[in-house]
Amino acid sequence: MIYEVYQNVMCVQGGLLYKDEQPVMKITDYRNLINRYAKTIRTGGNGRTALIDFQTIPKRFRDKIVSKYGDPFKKQTTQYITSLLQPDLEASKYFANFKLQDGRNLPEPTQREYFTNAQILNMCDKLITDQKRRTRVFGKSRVTDTWKKLADAITELDPNLYPHTLPSNARSLSRKHKKYIEKGYAALVHKNFGNGHAAKIEGEVADWILAMYAQPHKITIPVLHHTYKNVAIDNDWPSLSESAIAMWLDKPENKRVWTYGRHGREAFVNDFQHHLKRDSSAWFPNAYWAMDGTKLDWLHLEDNSLGMAANLKMNIIIDVYSEKIIGWNFSETENHTDHFKALKMAFKQGEKRPYYLTYDNQSGHKSGRMQELYSKAVAKDGGTHHPHKAYAHNNPIEQVFNRFQQQCIGRMWFSDGQGIKVRNKDNQPNMDFVMANRHKLKSKEDLLKAFRIVVQQWNNATHPHFEALTRAEVYNQEAPRSEAVNFLDMVDLFWIENPKQVTYNRGGLTMTVAKQQHEYEVYDADNRIDTNFRVKYTGAKFTVKYDPEDMGIIRLYRKRTDGKLEYVANAETKRGHESIPALMREGAKTAWQDDYGVRAKEIKDVETQLEELRNKTGITPESVIQEQDLLIKMGGRLPKEERSQVEANDILNRM
Repeated sequence: MIYEVYQNVMCVQGGLLYKDEQPVMKITDYRNLINRYAKTIRTGGNGRTALIDFQTIPKRFRDKIVSKYGDPFKKQTTQYITSLLQPDLEASKYFANFKLQDGRNLPEPTQREYFTNAQILNMCDKLITDQKRRTRVFGKSRVTDTWKKLADAITELDPNLYPHTLPSNARSLSRKHKKYIEKGYAALVHKNFGNGHAAKIEGEVADWILAMYAQPHKITIPVLHHTYKNVAIDNDWPSLSESAIAMWLDKPENKRVWTYGRHGREAFVNDFQHHLKRDSSAWFPNAYWAMDGTKLDWLHLEDNSLGMAANLKMNIIIDVYSEKIIGWNFSETENHTDHFKALKMAFKQGEKRPYYLTYDNQSGHKSGRMQELYSKAVAKDGGTHHPHKAYAHNNPIEQVFNRFQQQCIGRMWFSDGQGIKVRNKDNQPNMDFVMANRHKLKSKEDLLKAFRIVVQQWNNATHPHFEALTRAEVYNQEAPRSEAVNFLDMVDLFWIENPKQVTYNRGGLTMTVAKQQHEYEVYDADNRIDTNFRVKYTGAKFTVKYDPEDMGIIRLYRKRTDGKLEYVANAETKRGHESIPALMREGAKTAWQDDYGVRAKEIKDVETQLEELRNKTGITPESVIQEQDLLIKMGGRLPKEERSQVEANDILNRM
């Protein structure tokens, strides 16, 4: 046989690689292999065969070896794990002393079955917890793959030598092992055994056992049994075996109580709390939006002792039907401003109102401003919004978060894992690697670019329930009903009203927002200064609405007598002009001439208007001089006849 396990390492007999009738490689390849690549576990000579570590052989040769001789791990695993099986004297004593209801011991075949199960599970525990030993037996593989290989291997054990009853399914075997580690030998005894003893557990005995086992310090069953024996003597309680206590605690009506006490509310909810089935068969794009915020599991550069931190958060809105991320915000906070920006992005993308909107219980959502916004944001025809139900674990966005973290966020080398509750080592960061490369971490600004990319990856990935469509394509499907959002709706929802009125002066309108000054001008349809507006409103006060994320345009309103706002015009950022000819862009001079010409035009227009007014009324500077001179001449009294003559002359002058 070409394969051999030596020093707990799967090896290949070197000579057979090139001496066979149809060798795997040439002698020159073999020499190159042992000199440059493969690790020699035992050298040849003096009757010994050279043994080469199979795992260190390059893949192109390993594939040829497996193709010709089969997979060494499959062939040798059963043989190898057999060598790892060790007698368990404690298990032998436990099952030999186990008493049935009528006082008899367990049947000998049953004792042997349980003893063998314990042997095999002990061996499984060694391989699962010892990574080096696991790698030697199975090669580099995930824990889930190891359970699959273990399950396959133990099914090949000789039933006469190893009469076990362990499951052949990898998941079931893993669960059996977990239960065995938690409860000990009692976990291997079938529930039909020990029921007679369990029947004695009632009244104050039952209360004491359940109360003790339900404590958060998580007492083990052997310790509980030992403590019970001492307490039972003082209280004249019946004698109970460890297995009887274990069986009684395993009853569903008892398990639900101690699960809450030992493991907390979340564990109880996951295992026992009733949940309703959500009927989503009639859903469609924009029917249901869900919003939530969570920590972003990315490390970034930071000016601190470590040189790095992970204090960024993401606030995300998904369309539940398509799972598309339609709105998000990325910051170090999680307040109403972040919710506001995420919701605004969602409306810009979809241009539709949701019929149902839910969000987490974070305080920013509960502010009066955000509650008013949510009420205006949902569909007018039957739309509603509310926080996610407290402690509910069927919240759709949490499920999306988990997959988004695993499939997109966690794939980046600078990810710090998937939260404090993660136990799977494959989902935890290699901190040695991260620390060695922390100088290569991204800035917060670069992480923003990376986040845009992973959102795009998520949206363009195939939807799990629509195999032929991406999430983005599902979102773009035609909906049976929808409420569109136009520009004025966006203004009503997301534009902010300036708290103070602002005067439109001769140079336009100047407004300060977030300590930054902005200048605006009203232009006409031809992008020229709107002189008609200037004539009517220069010097007038306006209520201003603006988009804090786009200060390039604002809307001007006048307050009516009833207190309501009346829209007047849009104002745009006031354009400036380059005064150095060499730096002027094409068309800049023409634009300058147009804007500069407004100055002369306004003077000419007001002169023409004033002249027309004087001609129309007869009230001119000359007429005022003439009337005042005559008044002085007559001593302050002007006869009617003289006054009439003056007026007649004035009319003639105007004609």
